[in-house]
Amino acid sequence: MSKIIRISDEVWNVLRDMGKTGDSFDDVLRKVLEIEPQNQKGQDLMCRGGRIPHGTKVTATYKGEKHEAEIKNGIFLYNNNPYRGPSPAAMSITHTPINGWLFWGIEKKGDWKPLSYFRRNGFPMN
Repeated sequence: MSKIIRISDEVWNVLRDMGKTGDSFDDVLRKVLEIEPQNQKGQDLMCRGGRIPHGTKVTATYKGEKHEAEIKNGIFLYNNNPYRGPSPAAMSITHTPINGWLFWGIEKKGDWKPLSYFRRNGFPMN
């Protein structure tokens, strides 16, 4: 059921900007209010190198700076920008051709492994 609420222009502008990642306004408000998403299921990212499950959070460290990204509804989202896969997102950081399956990885309990490891051995459950 839809409800109408009145908000200021300032709040509207912030919600609009937060929604530029492809999130609906409901999704944005759920994040802000820390309410579970209605539908946890989303589309996995299918790219030349394989499949990365929806909701996978990845990290990379380049020149001492940590970068974080997430797979959301079939898109590799880094810095609120959509990419077709891990390599184009990695290239946006390094400005040189690079294998994103080796650049990006998943950190669990302080142990970081590249995406290529999970492509071979299976991805952890989110």
